[in-house]
Amino acid sequence: MAALAKLYEEEGNQKMAEHMLREMVRVDPLNCEWWQQLGCSLMKRGDSERATECLTAASQLDRSTPLLPFSVVPMVFPANFR
Repeated sequence: MAALAKLYEEEGNQKMAEHMLREMVRVDPLNCEWWQQLGCSLMKRGDSERATECLTAASQLDRSTPLLPFSVVPMVFPANFR
């Protein structure tokens, strides 16, 4: 979906790009990258109020997102997970 949103944006189809980004945020609401992209898309469209809300959400999520996903813990410390 991210590639499709980027393609729509590159083609100038802001409405479809925004639609895809909203769908991405709906599917994965804890992904700060999707919130940031949606905020930037809304800013380009001139919707600064909603863009600010999305960018604020992205900033808050970014601070709470671990540097590595928890799924790599067993790979890093395999002896502890047998």
